Amino acid sequence: KAKTLKEFNGVIVNRWGREVYTWENWQDMEAGWDGKLSSGSDASPGVYYYIIKAIGIDGFEYDEQGPLHLMREK
Repeated sequence: KAKTLKEFNGVIVNRWGREVYTWENWQDMEAGWDGKLSSGSDASPGVYYYIIKAIGIDGFEYDEQGPLHLMREK
């Protein structure tokens, strides 16, 4: 499915709407989010939100978003 996208942008934001991680292409997204901030440090456990916007080669627009819970083992 992702190989049929001509544009892709994905971000993870914290509960205040601040971007903590960004994907510029779908290949990066396939690896998933490792729970680290763009700076490389560990993100704090808690609720984050993903926002994905993409356009398929057929012109179909995708607008996906939702919560995710980051937990860390002690």
